[in-house]
Amino acid sequence: MQGYPNPPAAFKTNSTYTSLKTKLDNLDVKINESEEKLTIKIAASTKTPPDLFKGKDRKKVLALTVKEFKKVFPKKKILATGISSKKWKRSTEFRSSGGRRYKVDSSTVLVWIIVEKSKKIATIHHNSVSKNHMKKNQLLVYGFNKTKKGHDMLQKNLKRAKK
Repeated sequence: MQGYPNPPAAFKTNSTYTSLKTKLDNLDVKINESEEKLTIKIAASTKTPPDLFKGKDRKKVLALTVKEFKKVFPKKKILATGISSKKWKRSTEFRSSGGRRYKVDSSTVLVWIIVEKSKKIATIHHNSVSKNHMKKNQLLVYGFNKTKKGHDMLQKNLKRAKK
């Protein structure tokens, strides 16, 4: 019985305890099976994100994204990558910090990586890449982290980008 306290030895021979423990164990199995079925149903409705970006720096953006992803998830098998944004979205603004004003001029695109979770399930991880126009268009991938969960999809729904 998972997640339940271990009772004193005297309870283990009690027929009421034994009956309740069996019922709880059976419920645990049913809950786990239902959870798995629900995960598969949700994953079945998830499709590959759009891959719209055709810019000249596409390969560079995706290569940097994969490099940064592998720093956090070195053993994950990458099935596909893409860029959902059609083009760079530029933002120029002035900010202040510590009484000092400065200019921020950058562009961003939304990227995605699909990795194998199991033989049937893949996971989509989304992230942003920015281009700092104040530093010779330096590219920066916002950090991937292990606490941020991706979205599951069925591997059979995966459409790989044409190269």
